[in-house]
This record gives sequence, structure tokens and C-alpha cells, in this order.
Amino acid sequence: MATFGGIRGLSQAFIRRGVKLGLSSTATINTLRKAGLTYRRKDMLGDFREWAQVPKKANVIKYVRRDYLPSKDMYVSTYGKQRAAFRYQVTGTIYNPETHERLPFTTNVVSEFQMTPNQVYDEALEPIKASTEAYSSDIENYVMEAAFYKEGEFWD
Repeated sequence: MATFGGIRGLSQAFIRRGVKLGLSSTATINTLRKAGLTYRRKDMLGDFREWAQVPKKANVIKYVRRDYLPSKDMYVSTYGKQRAAFRYQVTGTIYNPETHERLPFTTNVVSEFQMTPNQVYDEALEPIKASTEAYSSDIENYVMEAAFYKEGEFWD
């Protein structure tokens, strides 16, 4: 049996996919209910609204110079679910030259302070580099897909 956090985390993967496909919040929530992945409607709608901000802001944040701090309007606003003030999501691909296989990955960096893209990539890719070295793989095509800011926290 999945825990509440597990159900919510799994549901958010479907919510992100629904947003990418252009589905409405009602259609996405109904699909989740049919699959048995449901939690409070208010929270589901909040998650949907949060993830709906990502596509338009992702097209901007990935082009920020790596040594500059992104401006506040490039962040996705979150309300209460995030423990730290800032969270950054990095996606990319791992390539295995032996099997010619490409595997997508997503990782998050959580911080109490705003970070430059270089700082985010250093934090996000460090544990992935350790595993790719063990399997003779390479990290390729990584990008900061989204940056989240918890509303109500101090902004520098």
C-alpha cells in the first residue's frame, strides 16, 4: 500500500503529463480517480495550477546565463508543500555507449537560498556522475526545466 506522500508523488507525475498534453484539470483529476490515485481535490487543483506554470516558465529559465541568478518572475510559485524556499528541477539523458541506450532522468535540488544554474547543475549532477562512472555511462542533454519558489519565504 502506498503512503499519502507516495500517492501524491505518483499523481504529480500524471499531472505533469496531463499539463504537457494540454488536458484540463477536470480531465486529469478524473483520470487519476479512475486509476485510484486520488487525494483532496483542493490539493490536486493546487498541484495542477502549480504544474501548469511550468511549460511557459521552462522556456525562459533554461536560457538564463549559468552564472546569473534567475529573476523572481522565472520561478513557479508554490504554496506550502515545499520544505525549503527554493527547489530546482533538472532533467536530462544518460547514455550508455556499450548498450547504445539512452535513459531519461529527473532530479531536484532543494535550497534555502537562490542559486545560479551552475550551482544547481553542480548539486544535481554530482550523485548522478558517481553512478554513471560505475556503469561507464555519460550524462548528456541536461537542462534546468523548472525552478520553484515557496510563496511567503524571504526573497533576497
